[in-house]
Amino acid sequence: MPIVAIILFIAHPVGRQVWFFSLFWTIPLIIKLLPKKHGEKAFLRSLGATFTAHAVGGAMWNYIVPMTPGAWIDLIPIVIYERLLFAGGITVSFVILNTILNKLDAKTKAEYINVDKKYVLFRHTA
Repeated sequence: MPIVAIILFIAHPVGRQVWFFSLFWTIPLIIKLLPKKHGEKAFLRSLGATFTAHAVGGAMWNYIVPMTPGAWIDLIPIVIYERLLFAGGITVSFVILNTILNKLDAKTKAEYINVDKKYVLFRHTA
């Protein structure tokens, strides 16, 4: 999806002038190409997810809301801060939810709960 968003963004007359803004959307692609031991880290997966959502929204926004190239340039530091904050929030939420579900699974032995044990807080190793 980010590739389509990049193409659509650059195809727009304003997007063409600030094509470098769409480089943000290569982040999910780069993360996907990383070796599995790095690309599967929760924060990087969260960063990829939030920049994928940003790619879709940014490409749509470019066609729906009239903006100047200067406005897109002004957004660059905001996007960096915002997406790092979102990725951190997604990661923390994921770890907390995994921890809660792990406790629930330990009490109920439910087969339908899928917990990623790497991201469980306070796990006991035997």
